[in-house]
Amino acid sequence: MMNLTAALNAARSSLAAKSVQTAIVAENIGNIDNPNFVRRQTESVSAGGFGVGRVSVTRADNSTLLREFLGVTSQTTEKQAILNGLTSLEATIGDPALEGSPAALMAKFQNSLQSYATLPNDPVVASNVVQSAVDLAASLNSASQTITQTRAQADADIGRSVDRVNNLLEQFHTANQAIVRGVGSASELAGHLDSRDAVLAKLSEEMDISTVTRSNNDVAIYAKGGAVLYEQRPRLVSFQATPTYSPSTVGNQVYIDGVPVTGDVITMGIGSGRLKGLVALRDDVSLTYQNQIDEIARGLIEAFAEQDQSASPSLPDVPGMFTYPGAPAIPASGVVVTGIAGQITVSTAVNPATGGDVNLIRDGGISGAAYNYNPTGNSGFADRLTQLFEGLNASRSFDPSAQTEVTTSLTNFSSSSVSWFESTRARAVDDAGYQMALLARSSESLSRATGVDLDTELAKMMEIERSYEASARLLSTIDNMFSTLLNSV
Repeated sequence: MMNLTAALNAARSSLAAKSVQTAIVAENIGNIDNPNFVRRQTESVSAGGFGVGRVSVTRADNSTLLREFLGVTSQTTEKQAILNGLTSLEATIGDPALEGSPAALMAKFQNSLQSYATLPNDPVVASNVVQSAVDLAASLNSASQTITQTRAQADADIGRSVDRVNNLLEQFHTANQAIVRGVGSASELAGHLDSRDAVLAKLSEEMDISTVTRSNNDVAIYAKGGAVLYEQRPRLVSFQATPTYSPSTVGNQVYIDGVPVTGDVITMGIGSGRLKGLVALRDDVSLTYQNQIDEIARGLIEAFAEQDQSASPSLPDVPGMFTYPGAPAIPASGVVVTGIAGQITVSTAVNPATGGDVNLIRDGGISGAAYNYNPTGNSGFADRLTQLFEGLNASRSFDPSAQTEVTTSLTNFSSSSVSWFESTRARAVDDAGYQMALLARSSESLSRATGVDLDTELAKMMEIERSYEASARLLSTIDNMFSTLLNSV
């Protein structure tokens, strides 16, 4: 009698276990398209030789693969943020083959100037020089504006990224508190763990993070530089966006709990992530490119400056065909003037569209009679035009902050700027592509280890069904044996 009772209890516990296992498999299958869901798995605990005592439910998490995935995610979003910014710049000013790019217009202007030196008395050729100069100046103006807009957009995106980090930290706090309290069923606890891991994945898009698990499954979050993001409570990530940008604007830095984590003078900086990429785009890549076009503009003003032609020269050099708001001073050689590319214009004195005399390019005297190179008014005078043309190819100094050659011709400097931009963007494309491939592999590895495979779950379901049927048959047999035993009494 006792053996039958034990067998009955074993059959009943087996059926109960199969019911739990069926529910878990069904939950897994139901979440097959949920990227944040970690597969549930069951383990039966024996009841001392008399069936299944209980069924434990665990998550198929993998902390090593998750940590690797978070790191690769941060590196990928950083590279992608830089590439997106470079693509914005390249769309309007980066391709020298485009007729409107500064490099292409520099070449066009140089060719028109050479033609004018050959035909100094041809008014049509002279007008072409003015128009090509106007186009070149406008291109530099547009390039400067585009760079400023790119920096302003990056600044705004930094603000949005910081807001997202703070929101995610609040979400993490909610999930983490629920886990630490341990209130609810095993299924609810697993759901909170899923939510917490999902928040970590999203947080890693904004900055690189590391985690430390403590008692009661409590988790603390740190930026890789050491700044505390979460330790029992969220820490404030702050940033003051700059609403209006100019080429000289210095953007604000990001702080975690009052500690700066971006910028040059930091000890606990973030190492990767979208925030890192956006700050690099705003404060490094874009500024370097701004310095380059500013140096092109400054070089034009320097190359076309007029000198005192008096018998005893005493007057300072002054801007000629190209000018800027700082005139009549000539910018210092080899020192970048921030924003000058957005301010350079063609002097109204030589532009027929503004009532100017195009012959002043040939003769000089744009800034006054003392600067006239052709006092006799000879229409065939070409010395000044030849001097201007040769000035474009003459060696001059450029600011090292432009990160190109510091001593070269203006023509070569313009070409070097294009080469710098193209190589920078090509490197960004390669870096982003490489990181995307790494991310795909890391995501696949994590998914294989912790995700749901439909074929595997269906096979489990069939195995559970067969086991359930066997337990049901055993239960029916025991029931018949009990009935026979009772009827015989």
